[in-house]
Amino acid sequence: MQPHPVIVNLCALCGSVAAERSDRCTTCGAVGASGRVQAELGADARWARVELSFRCVGCGFSSPLDHLDLDGTLSCAHCGLDQAFDVRAYSRVLSTAHDVVDLCGADPEVRRPGSALSRDNPYHHIGVSVSDQAWSEPHVVGGREALRVRVSPGHPLCDRCKVPQVPYPSHDQLGLRCPQCHRLQSYALVPQAQSFHPGVVAVVAPGHRCDLRQVSEAITAAGAAKLGCPHCGAPLHTDQHATSVTCAHCHQPSLISSKLWYRLGVREPRTEPIWLWFRGRSPRRRALEQRGQDVDPFELELQARARAVLEARGRPAPQLAASSPSAPQLVASSPSTPQLAAPAPPPIQFAAAPRSHAVLVVVGGSVVLFALFAGVIAYLALL
Repeated sequence: MQPHPVIVNLCALCGSVAAERSDRCTTCGAVGASGRVQAELGADARWARVELSFRCVGCGFSSPLDHLDLDGTLSCAHCGLDQAFDVRAYSRVLSTAHDVVDLCGADPEVRRPGSALSRDNPYHHIGVSVSDQAWSEPHVVGGREALRVRVSPGHPLCDRCKVPQVPYPSHDQLGLRCPQCHRLQSYALVPQAQSFHPGVVAVVAPGHRCDLRQVSEAITAAGAAKLGCPHCGAPLHTDQHATSVTCAHCHQPSLISSKLWYRLGVREPRTEPIWLWFRGRSPRRRALEQRGQDVDPFELELQARARAVLEARGRPAPQLAASSPSAPQLVASSPSTPQLAAPAPPPIQFAAAPRSHAVLVVVGGSVVLFALFAGVIAYLALL
């Protein structure tokens, strides 16, 4: 069962999929259905917007990540402490992110009644009531702190035009071009990411940008820290919300990281999204499709009807917990909802006879017994 391309609404501010039943984006907090754009949720390739952050083991500051740090250490944006990071957590993060975008409720196939993808799917509400899924990977930073993760389906947008960008992959990098202003951005491929999850095609993040250099921190004669051009060293002047700047001396553009703004005391570091481009079906989607092939169609119909009845009564839709392929059961998602199992054949029941019929049977039996007794007395008298 191959996914089909779907046109979805995105938040024009962050690029996350917009929830159908809410005007508020749960990813960035933007309010208003008017600020939405449309993009295609691909059939074989889909985008995931990922936010990563951790709590420093030294100062407790919450530091965001602007790239996939694969060297086994994370640096705090506040105190600069380097702390050990278990990179094996990326296997769970990337695999779960692939599941989220491949099984989100924005896909009509996931919400189709009786579909194998609609049962035992923890991500069916994404794109319907919420925009994202958040969780933590415990004890992976310094052996005690967690990596906080937030994932939502979506599509990277042009910072200027707020329209979906078009990807142009090559052998060593991925280009994103805006179809309106035609601005091109290039990102280096991260082949190490495929060792954690083979479905990753590319990683789009500020830390993986390969066409622009990062702005350096220049110290003036008075000892003040300012922005310095990474090409010629000349001072740079721009507003505190800028993410890129062009040098007035050498006319070369460069990037300004959120951590650099924080070190200069301008503003708090903000979480930069990391866009992951996945190709193919996710592990959980393949498992659900295989499980659906092992379930009896008659039982699927019974389960779909039971779900429809519960939804009509305003109760939560039950989830499928298949204890065995041949005997799936519906388990309620809330304690107050009773468990539903596939109904067994009804026992054979005999209709009770009317009371008047019982009286006639008793009277008739008494008459027969009296006649037999009278016959025996008459026979004995003749002897």
